[in-house]
Amino acid sequence: MWDFWKKRREAEQERKVERVLEAHETVLALCRELDKPVTLADELAAVKASFERGRDEFLR
Repeated sequence: MWDFWKKRREAEQERKVERVLEAHETVLALCRELDKPVTLADELAAVKASFERGRDEFLR
């Protein structure tokens, strides 16, 4: 009987750990999304900046 409760408790702890890890992955994915440009103008500005960085490195 003790084994049953012990196994049940361990299974519940595993489920809790899995939920925490899934939540952590979700938060990381949201953080990555927030780093991306939101509007078309922001995206174009980011592309322009990357071209300028590339051009500056090429001219050195």
